[in-house]
Amino acid sequence: MRTSIRFSMISRLAGAVAGLWLCSAGAVWAGGGGGGEDLGTIQAIIGPPDGSSGLCHTFGMNPCPQLPTVTQAILQAAGLGNNLPEMVGAQNDIPPGDRISAGNPAAVPPAANTPMPFPLDSKTSPPLFVAADPINNPLPGLLTALTPLAFVSQSSGTGQATHLFDRNADTFLYAVGVSSSASVKNGLTDPDMVYFFYDDLFRTNQNFATGTTVAKFSFPLTILNSNGTETDPFMVTLQFRANQKGDCSTSTVTGVGTQPVMASQIGIDCAVVFSASPTSTQTHAIFEVAVPLLVTGRCFFGCPPGPNTDPAYFYFARTSQPGPINNGVFTAFLKDHTNGGLNIGLAPTAGPLGSPPASGSSTFALCANVPANNLSGSGAELRPAVGAYYAMAASGEMLLSAPLRLTGASSSVCPPL
Repeated sequence: MRTSIRFSMISRLAGAVAGLWLCSAGAVWAGGGGGGEDLGTIQAIIGPPDGSSGLCHTFGMNPCPQLPTVTQAILQAAGLGNNLPEMVGAQNDIPPGDRISAGNPAAVPPAANTPMPFPLDSKTSPPLFVAADPINNPLPGLLTALTPLAFVSQSSGTGQATHLFDRNADTFLYAVGVSSSASVKNGLTDPDMVYFFYDDLFRTNQNFATGTTVAKFSFPLTILNSNGTETDPFMVTLQFRANQKGDCSTSTVTGVGTQPVMASQIGIDCAVVFSASPTSTQTHAIFEVAVPLLVTGRCFFGCPPGPNTDPAYFYFARTSQPGPINNGVFTAFLKDHTNGGLNIGLAPTAGPLGSPPASGSSTFALCANVPANNLSGSGAELRPAVGAYYAMAASGEMLLSAPLRLTGASSSVCPPL
């Protein structure tokens, strides 16, 4: 029987300073207006498709993200404003009990000029997880410093989000931005990758049958076109195939073109390690997935008319040159990140750029099916375990959110994996 220590994680200040970028958007930030669960209220904060008002206008962002759900819209408004999702909801009369959120600032590299390792385990620096011991373990582990979302896995359908203190929770999702070049300035890491950790308390058997698909992860990718525009996000599925090393060398991605591609071909890495974690002292499976970011500012000064996708993320870089006219607002991103020139990656936004959302239910941005039992061979099955949304703040903080199970707050689902 596992021993839970997850209660130590419940209280955390998600970002030491909730910096409200009021600027010219002050009027909408202050608004509540009795909108309740009104997607239009939050979308007005962000702006219309052409970015002619709202936060998109403030930061010259065109096209402007258009969000299908309230949860995504809250994440997007919080991300562009370097604010807390809970604060965005509270300022706009949205009940706090319908969804859970987690925020993790981009991880500081372990040493100067040393990028974050991948995968992380008990022997890396920093380690993935080491039980807290301030005398003997000066580096207690990356997971200890992060806040996850909790889920109750299902036999079919979509994993259901729940509170961290729910003893039925069996899967936890962590997300954090990292820098592959150890880029840090003004106290902020400039992330070009996102590490996702899928903490699977159920799987304790370390023996997987070689060649079998032992987990599936879906997430949206975006392509940078030659003219500087970006495609709308499209869902892909990483099929994690077991091998003796437990790495990503045999894993494939579907959804990029008509045929599966090797994960390494598009810069994605993955691994499975077995370790205790902040949620359980029992050794269990932790799946790690590293996805490159696609963040492009395109133009900073004298920009011609046309698309300018992510200028809000480069606000400090834009306004501090040639002089410091940024009013003390710092953003993490200093240069374009294009996945080593592959021009495909995870966009920082919570939804599509410029295109009005489709009506009806929406697809969760982050989904996962993980082992449903401890069998090793052909009898091993997968269970839906995660369904969540994300956005990356301009400060580099990774924001996660999901509607709580049994509240009826969302009709979002995961695609069949």
